[in-house]
Amino acid sequence: MKKIILFSFIFIFGCSDSPKMESAADVGKSQLFDYDLLIRGGTVFDGSGNPGVVGDVGVRGDRIVAIGDINGRSARTIEASGLYVTPGFIDMHSHSESFRLLNGGQGPSFAFQGFTTEIYGETVSMGPLGGQRRNELPDELLGKWESFGEFLDYMEKVGISINVASYVGSGGIRANVMGYDDRPPTHDELAQMLEMVRKSMREGALGVSAGMSYVPNIYMTSDELTSIVREAANMGGIFANHARTMNGTDPNAIYEAIAIGEQAGAAIHFFHLNSTSSTEADTFLAIIDEARERGLKVTGDSYTYTWGITGLRAYIPAWAQAGGVEAMLERLRDP
Repeated sequence: MKKIILFSFIFIFGCSDSPKMESAADVGKSQLFDYDLLIRGGTVFDGSGNPGVVGDVGVRGDRIVAIGDINGRSARTIEASGLYVTPGFIDMHSHSESFRLLNGGQGPSFAFQGFTTEIYGETVSMGPLGGQRRNELPDELLGKWESFGEFLDYMEKVGISINVASYVGSGGIRANVMGYDDRPPTHDELAQMLEMVRKSMREGALGVSAGMSYVPNIYMTSDELTSIVREAANMGGIFANHARTMNGTDPNAIYEAIAIGEQAGAAIHFFHLNSTSSTEADTFLAIIDEARERGLKVTGDSYTYTWGITGLRAYIPAWAQAGGVEAMLERLRDP
């Protein structure tokens, strides 16, 4: 079994016994030591893609200050011979926020697996909450926050064990203002949505996300979404999206997302360029390469297995979901 020791910025793993930990006699007097922590003799991977090399890592405070063959005294030493020393892993597509908060919030299991950062909000985000969205949280979390920033503050308050960041979900913003209506927004409704984006960006959002195969995003036109993405781009945010197709085989969905990002002036990221896209992989990659050649910043992610998971509502026609969950259930009762 691999042994793991976690730090906020670095972790160590390997196939030997647990690393030996040594403490100096007077750890509190850090001025007596060259380093607060010295990780000695591990195979160090620096995250650049270069092969690992055997060496030491010196830490002072919350910074790595030396890598190589290190001499000096340390308040604490980890003998890491036979182990790997790597940067912490980033889970760049996580939906664990509700589950985490319902179970105390801290999430030590992620930390013990070597994850030091999670990214949330890939389709809808946990804030802002208004209108019908207030009723979508579990009862235990109702009233804990409303705005995007208040959600991040609440995560910090409960004492989460790793770093977190989040997009603000354009679908959630639409639901705040319009519910789940299948129609274009009025001028005033669009203005409210744009202000929510600006406020969320000021409160720390990475950018705007969209799940174009899910309601209510599926009701949005390209022009509507472009307006929303532009607000985030003006404040340094990116456009991260599930393309407008569930089976991942429609090149037009890739073209649409690239056009939205280009017109809005935003970098573009695609979620889940997966095995479901395999029949069109060459086409999709050619479209992305062409956009990059034009100077656009386009990236994508993929998981390394041949299956996926989503909710049943992703396969219920969009027209049947118009008006929200209760309206959808009524249609299902009397089809």
